[in-house]
Amino acid sequence: MAQLQITDVPILVETPSRGYFPMVRCSYIYIECDDPLPGWSIGFGNVFARFSLLELVGIVQQPIGADRFNSYNLVDGLFEWIEGQASLLVNFGDIWMPNFLFKGPVHVGQVYRASNELFRQAFRFRNGQQDQEQFERHCKEFPPLEFSPLETNAFEEWVEKQFTFADERYPKNRDLQLRERQWHDRS
Repeated sequence: MAQLQITDVPILVETPSRGYFPMVRCSYIYIECDDPLPGWSIGFGNVFARFSLLELVGIVQQPIGADRFNSYNLVDGLFEWIEGQASLLVNFGDIWMPNFLFKGPVHVGQVYRASNELFRQAFRFRNGQQDQEQFERHCKEFPPLEFSPLETNAFEEWVEKQFTFADERYPKNRDLQLRERQWHDRS
């Protein structure tokens, strides 16, 4: 059975652009492995090769079992699966995108889809392989980023539930809890 080729990466808006810096800071999800982990394979077309995973990073393009993160369960399921695997870590990385690639107002938490090639250019800019002028020139060759309202809702719900979960577990150890400072009226 042929597998669908995913041609874009979900990016989440972290910081909208400012007048003095017309770039939008976005985050993306990646998986990394810092311990040798055998049993992996990589495929290109019909060619597959087995390898051990070590200090490799994989950019997340889709959830497990679906094309898009269209629900809270798909976001949470991916994080649970990754965190349940030995030696795998899930993280958020950051990239910058020129403001002109966004249609309409940009808000923190919105999810957009960046083509693989645009993402690659943004990654090269982030890592200093091209300057801002070169990056922006490349970006003018791409259509605007695709806003993903369903993924925006799914990630917003996931973030909200993460805060609720953390709040319900706080403090883990009451003996280590910071004490509230008593303010005295000095009048």
